[in-house]
Amino acid sequence: MMITLLLDLQKTKFTSIDYNIIRSIAKDKILLREMDKKTEYGKILPENSGNIVIMTDTEERIAFWKSSGLPVIAFSHKNNGNEDLMGSPWLVLSPRALSYEYLLEVHHRHYGIPIVILTTDRCLLREFTLRDLPLLLDLDAEQEDSTTKFFREGEEAPEVFLAAYIRYQYPFYGYGIYAAFRKETGEFLGLAGFFRTEEGSGERVGEKILEVSFCPDSPPAEKRKIPAADKQQEHEVEIGYVTKKSARRKGYAGEWIRGLISYARRDLDLYDIVARIPASNKASLKTALSAGGKLPAGQ
Repeated sequence: MMITLLLDLQKTKFTSIDYNIIRSIAKDKILLREMDKKTEYGKILPENSGNIVIMTDTEERIAFWKSSGLPVIAFSHKNNGNEDLMGSPWLVLSPRALSYEYLLEVHHRHYGIPIVILTTDRCLLREFTLRDLPLLLDLDAEQEDSTTKFFREGEEAPEVFLAAYIRYQYPFYGYGIYAAFRKETGEFLGLAGFFRTEEGSGERVGEKILEVSFCPDSPPAEKRKIPAADKQQEHEVEIGYVTKKSARRKGYAGEWIRGLISYARRDLDLYDIVARIPASNKASLKTALSAGGKLPAGQ
């Protein structure tokens, strides 16, 4: 998918260096267009408006583009310090931030399009949509263990929970639980992804929980791509996976885990990842270990 980045800059101009920076990271998937102050929008880009992302630098232009129904990025620079740019949920300080992946996320979040976060040899993992509700309910109905259900009993209605999850989980944390499908057929296979580890989450009354680590050799914080102080605090995340009964014992879960661990390191800068598995669940433990997980000494 080609993204058109339309520059509507009122208080600065991009230099040739700025353009070259964007082109160097564009991967031939970003079309740059600049809108001068005298050109009407309908005359510069009359077609393919669904692939456009706007970047502007004034409060007035942010409001204008939002009223036009288009995704808008605010650009903060030394010449617009008096502008209120909070009308846009997206803000950049440098053209170096304008990668294709960033623009694609801005576009997809605006239009409610689920982002495909990875593909494996046989599968595709993507964010949830509201249309996934029947699939999730059917998957939960198969679960004998309530802790493996996506929807928790006694909480808000499933459709309400799912809508809130889609709206807040992925944009705020940058990760979550994903729906897994077979690439060739589109068959729904199950769930896999990450969630925040809560205090006491590794405990169950009367049952031993084994903690499988997937990144025991994580680099020190000072060598990571994102400084620890800039991440919402250093924290451990848990990886989980649930496979439909009809898709079990076919190696899908191991495929998802390996892909997710690679994705977490490469794109999310997450290293402290564990799976907490009941000792009685031999099949899940075997899957986690075969996908590269390690048990602490003595377990």
